[in-house]
Amino acid sequence: MVVFLVNIIGDQLSDGNYTSLKQRKQIATSVFITPQFAHIGLREKEAKEQGYEYKVAKLPVTSIPRARIDGDTHGFLKTIVDTKTNKILGCTLICTDANEMINTIQVAINGGLDYQIVRDTVFTHPSMTEAFNDLYSLI
Repeated sequence: MVVFLVNIIGDQLSDGNYTSLKQRKQIATSVFITPQFAHIGLREKEAKEQGYEYKVAKLPVTSIPRARIDGDTHGFLKTIVDTKTNKILGCTLICTDANEMINTIQVAINGGLDYQIVRDTVFTHPSMTEAFNDLYSLI
């Protein structure tokens, strides 16, 4: 957020192009509780209110090999995907390493990638991020 504020102020002071809210990309947020909470994009209620046709996938952390290895299986992964465009509308993670994992989804959303790109990416094994293969296979 600070980077965006610096860019906006810098643009205004140097007669550059003003950066509006519409020009900004999605920003992921994290709360460092146990387990960690991370989110980006729309929540299901917001997607519904905005008239999207969407699918929701939810995966319990108990199904992630890395979480079982570490003995920390609390939480879930949830995502919302636009069925017309195959774009990821939002993602909520409650699990170990959520603050790191959400960055992968931030790149996908801001890059305009279809959810299948994340689903079909080969992530390192065993890692928490490889859970996206399973999560997005539920769409």
